[in-house]
Amino acid sequence: MALLEMMAEVGATGGIGVLRCGTSLADVVAALGPAEDLGGLDEPRQGSHRFSCGDVEFIVCRCRLVSTISISTWHDSPLALPSPESHAVVSFPSRMTFQQVTSALDAIGCRWWLDTRVPDTQRTVLTEPSAGTWSSFTFSTTDGGDGPVLDDPRLYKVNAWDVAHECATVPEPLPHVG
Repeated sequence: MALLEMMAEVGATGGIGVLRCGTSLADVVAALGPAEDLGGLDEPRQGSHRFSCGDVEFIVCRCRLVSTISISTWHDSPLALPSPESHAVVSFPSRMTFQQVTSALDAIGCRWWLDTRVPDTQRTVLTEPSAGTWSSFTFSTTDGGDGPVLDDPRLYKVNAWDVAHECATVPEPLPHVG
């Protein structure tokens, strides 16, 4: 799967392959192998835990479901993402633009709109993959903090999050993840 197709998948489904909002940590580990443990979170998300798989960071809630996915794309080094086909982490060039990402969303019929609440140095595209799940694509309109304005803003960060889920109970300890 090409990188822009993977970005469009985040917009349409809230994730990449098995790594999507609402998936159990056990299913992610079964498909992708051990994730890197980045530690627990404090209030108000006590009991939640952060992990990473390549350049994808994700948070699981107390009931061990993926609640947030975050992909930083601002760096110039290759972007390491889990491939839905091979379940291996694959490297891609990290530079993507507003025109490329919105064209990829349009190509699969994913409805998107601009968030008008962001500063002039950003352009943010929002999607709603399902009821209660949102995705955002944040673009930088300048080349660096005070750099020149870009003709085609560059993708800075991709997020997906579940706004509707509430944990019912505190589960057993985390399965071995790495």
